[in-house]
Amino acid sequence: FELIIRSLFVLNSEISEQYYQRFKYIREYTGLPDRATAIINEFQNKLIYRSWHRGTKELDLILGNFIENNISSMKEEEIKLYEDLLASEDPEIYNWIVKLENSPNKSLDILIKKIRSYLQSNNIDVLN
Repeated sequence: FELIIRSLFVLNSEISEQYYQRFKYIREYTGLPDRATAIINEFQNKLIYRSWHRGTKELDLILGNFIENNISSMKEEEIKLYEDLLASEDPEIYNWIVKLENSPNKSLDILIKKIRSYLQSNNIDVLN
């Protein structure tokens, strides 16, 4: 794979070497080529934006803080669950997180517990 990429950068050696080194650095630290990294970053930014712009200030603070500080360490399954959570209505989400009600989806309950734990560990006092 690296030989193919290097062969693409043969045309203009000085510029090509800079791009090749940049590609190699990104690949080494992210495991992904440039475009894939950009797509992932754009997706993450959209989730962060949606979390900070819910419609109620309480959920903006809860979800915005949570996702901003946890998205980089979340697994793909957790991110899909988080998208499902964002698709729910604000009063439901608020009741699940703050009023400790159970969601209809048991998998969402695990994510909600993670959000509650994050809030408690960071002394974000919305649970009282």
